[in-house]
Amino acid sequence: MCDIEEEELDPRVQIQLEKLNSCTDEINRLEVELDEANAHFRHTLSVSTQRLNILKKKLDKAIEAARPYYEAKYRAHRAQQECQKAAIQYQRASEIHQAATETIALAEQRFLSKQSEWAFDTAWQEMLNHATEKVTVAKTQMVESQSEHRRRAAVFKEAEECVKCMEEKLKSEIKKSRTYFEAKDRFERSLEEIKARIEEKRGNVARSKEQYNGALHALEIISSEIHERRKTRLELDIERKFRDSGFQHLTPTSSTSGDLCDQTIGRLLEGSMGQLTDEGYSQSQLGSDSYLASFDCSISQCSSIASSVSSLPEKLKDIEEALSSTPKKSKKDFVDVPLDD
Repeated sequence: MCDIEEEELDPRVQIQLEKLNSCTDEINRLEVELDEANAHFRHTLSVSTQRLNILKKKLDKAIEAARPYYEAKYRAHRAQQECQKAAIQYQRASEIHQAATETIALAEQRFLSKQSEWAFDTAWQEMLNHATEKVTVAKTQMVESQSEHRRRAAVFKEAEECVKCMEEKLKSEIKKSRTYFEAKDRFERSLEEIKARIEEKRGNVARSKEQYNGALHALEIISSEIHERRKTRLELDIERKFRDSGFQHLTPTSSTSGDLCDQTIGRLLEGSMGQLTDEGYSQSQLGSDSYLASFDCSISQCSSIASSVSSLPEKLKDIEEALSSTPKKSKKDFVDVPLDD
């Protein structure tokens, strides 16, 4: 019982339970925030749609006429971003190429300055080849990024010219519809920000649930280990009790409790019968007082085992009732049996 209580107080269980509680609180908090963010997104979308519909009814013709201009303006903005990205890639490739070239130049200069002291070995040759390979790769990347930057710059220039051309042709329509398109752009940015926060909160919820599942799995492993130790300890304890009672060959794990009772009673009866036969009692004398006195030892042994096997007292009670119902014989009815030398 003490061992079981110690296992129930395993510190690992307490740690994992605290993790479960912490993860549960975190998941509940994040899910509430996620629901609020989703509700805010739906509300913003509904309000923006209503306002844009109102503006569209008022400025329907101007909006449709100026729409190509704003679409071209959007394409020009995207082309500008792509051009800037290509320029950054070209700059990085150029810096890598320059650094690799300088490394080779310094290595060659150092080698030539101490040529009389150093021997041109294989390791030095491999290092130089590796540096040369880096220069070649960096040169290729620089050329590719430069070509990409030029292409993106040409696309941006073309889109920008298209925007300027439309702006001159649609001055009046652009001015009338500016309110609608500016409101639309503002609402779209707001919705994108809310959507980004929603995705972030979803990721946090998923990570918290993974931690919760990990703690739950750890608890299952600990529980299995505790139950296995309890089972092993219980089996060893039962086996020890049987050995202490003189029944080394009884194994609790090989039979049920009913079989154990039958085996135990059978062995006790066999031992008692053998002892009485050795002392000179015949089968007809088994109901006498002497036999009952000799059988008290077996009854006491059964009583000690009854604490470990729950059904054993009932078996012993049946035996005692059977023995008490056997008619007693007088001393004159006894038959003298000669004892063997």
